[in-house]
Parts: sequence; C-alpha cells; structure tokens
Amino acid sequence: MHPLFQLILRDQYPRLPAVIKHFHEARLAHFDGKVEVKGSNGLMARMLRKLSGFPSPAAAEVDMVVKVIRTEVQERWSRSFNNSQFSSTLTRINRTNLLREDFGLFNFCYSLRVRNERIVWQLESWSFAGIPMLEELIDVDAWEGATPDGNYCFAFKVEFPLAGVLIDYAGWLAIPAPRTTAAP
Repeated sequence: MHPLFQLILRDQYPRLPAVIKHFHEARLAHFDGKVEVKGSNGLMARMLRKLSGFPSPAAAEVDMVVKVIRTEVQERWSRSFNNSQFSSTLTRINRTNLLREDFGLFNFCYSLRVRNERIVWQLESWSFAGIPMLEELIDVDAWEGATPDGNYCFAFKVEFPLAGVLIDYAGWLAIPAPRTTAAP
C-alpha cells in the first residue's frame, strides 16, 4: 500500500523532509502538539463553522491532538483542540493527482505541490451540500512543512469574503521517528 500523499505527489514526494513523510506514512497515528486558532466572530462565520464542524476560534496557543487512520483508499483525520473536535476525510479523486477533503457539508478539491520542502494545498474546486460553488466565494491557504527542530508544522486558513475568516489555525505536531524492527 502506498500512502495517499505519495500517490498524489508522485515524483515530488521524495523531496519532502523525513518528518512530513513520517506523518503521512503511519498507518494508525496519534500526534500531539500546539495550535493557535483564529476566526471571525460574525454571525455568518459562526453559522458556517457549525455547518462545517470547525471549532470556535481561541485567542491563544492550545494543546492539539491529531489522530489519523489510513486505509488503502482514504484517510480520516480527527483533530482535537480548544475543547472541541472536528474531523475530515481525505481521498484521491479517481486516480488523478487531486485530493478531496470532506468537512461536514463542505468538500474541497486540492492539487498538491512541493515547494521549498513544504506541501502546498491549492484549492481547485469546492462544494457545499453537494452543490458546486464559485471559487471566487472562498479563499483557502494551506500548507504543511517541517520546523528547524524536526517537528511537523502546518497552517490552514479558510476565508469567505462576505463572512470573514471561517477558520485560521497554525501549529506544530511532534512526530516520532518510525519504528524499525531488528533482523533476527
């Protein structure tokens, strides 16, 4: 079984730092770290957060736990922070190099690229409740990388021009080195 991100990134995957590969290759994974969560407090942003399953924003850095369950066809990421939890499911779209991520009633399709040792997520399309939406209605900025001290780091921001910042979170996770089995 090849990891989902390796299938999508193909020849770009080997260029990634080891910590990012470790994050994407663990079959059942539990990671701890810190995250700062921000977002607009307007009515529309609060309603959209509720529909997507995103947590309410926090003002300061908080503990975060990410659990990832991988199968041959999808990944389920569960994130816990700020006394709340939300999950998304990631799949590859029909043997293409596109990644689909489902959050509640939202689904996002991304192309992934490796730039400066980071995975940059570029929004290609999105839908709400199965209805395709205009790309101009949303701005997504997402990436994942490695910190100088060897942690996995990330940022994810979703902004609607009319509603403001739905969610903006950034942080790091400690990624243990993969276990190796000694030969008998």
